[in-house]
Amino acid sequence: MESLIYTASSEVGEEKYQEVISEAIVGIREDNLKFDGVVKKVLDEFEMQLEGDLDGAEKVKEEYLIIQQMLRSTERIAKKLESASQDLYSSLTKLSDKSPSFSIHN
Repeated sequence: MESLIYTASSEVGEEKYQEVISEAIVGIREDNLKFDGVVKKVLDEFEMQLEGDLDGAEKVKEEYLIIQQMLRSTERIAKKLESASQDLYSSLTKLSDKSPSFSIHN
């Protein structure tokens, strides 16, 4: 504070240091308001970007769950087809054994 008073009185001459300090405070306050506005703007942009990322992440998660469900369904269908084909092959083999004119080609 003393250095501010010394600087203010040496640069201003006859002006009272209280006036110089008051003017400096006004300037600092204005700069602080501008800085606060810039910080708020950056935070708002960051939040918007974060929300966009969260929306994107949520969409990816939903798509992942859909694909996972499709894969499970495909697996169940494949197992049923495999079981049905084995049953069919077994039935055809039995039929082939009973009837010599009927043959199975692998």
